[in-house]
Formats: sequence, structure tokens, C-alpha cells
Amino acid sequence: MLSAVLGLRPDVVVHAGAYTAVDACESDPDTAFAVNALGTRHVAEAAAAVGAHLVYISTDYVFDGTADRPYVEWDATNPLSVYGRSKLGGEQECPGGATVVRTSWVCGATGNNMVRRRCASGQGPGRCASWTTSMAARPSPPTSPPPW
Repeated sequence: MLSAVLGLRPDVVVHAGAYTAVDACESDPDTAFAVNALGTRHVAEAAAAVGAHLVYISTDYVFDGTADRPYVEWDATNPLSVYGRSKLGGEQECPGGATVVRTSWVCGATGNNMVRRRCASGQGPGRCASWTTSMAARPSPPTSPPPW
């Protein structure tokens, strides 16, 4: 990481790498923290070495999900899972002035994402399994602009 950033000398580093297998994080917290927290430290150090602005992609799992309204950036965090705690650890490795983006339900035509999983578990082609009613979010394809 450091050698790539030193060679390229970017103005901005977007850190989108993560161990996102939420269930696997529970059984392997060492890997979750090594990737999501310690890995972020390495990216942050590399960005700082060249004076680049760091953008860290985090998650809504840093919250406990008990709010009766959408979360805002200054709400208190309270992760309930290893994944959420490891991503919060990554946020804490970011220097002051970094941009932290807490996203949720990112989905696309490829990769392991919740839309593909729900549709794969449906009954026949073109039929998705039922959706939860205990959560509300705005799923976004990774190529769409933010809704604000």
C-alpha cells in the first residue's frame, strides 16, 4: 500500500477495501480487525505520507439499529457485531479531517450483495424471496451518485 501511494502520490485516497462477510467476522474477529481496523491504519499512514485526503468507506453497522429515525453522522455509535466494531475501529484509525462515508445496502449486478442473495433464494427465475420489514434503507447501486 505504502509503495503504491508513494509512487502515485494521489491527492485523494479512497479506502473501500474491507472484510465485509458480516457472519464470518463473528467467527473470525482477528481477521475482521486486521483488515478493517489495522488495514485502515496502513492506508491512513500511506495517505498522510503524501498529504492525500483520506476517504474511508464505513457502514451503518457502527450503530445499534434502535433509532426510530434515520441516523445522522453525529449520532452515538454502538456496534452490536464484530463487523460493526471492526469498521468503527477503522473509523477511529482515520486522521482528523478524513471523510468517513457510512453506507448501507450497496448492491450491484455482480458480487455478493443483499439484492442478489434475496433473488437467488426466491422461487424461480425473476422471483425474489420476501424482504424484511424490520429494516428500512435506500439500496444504491455502486455506480449511482449519492441521493443528496
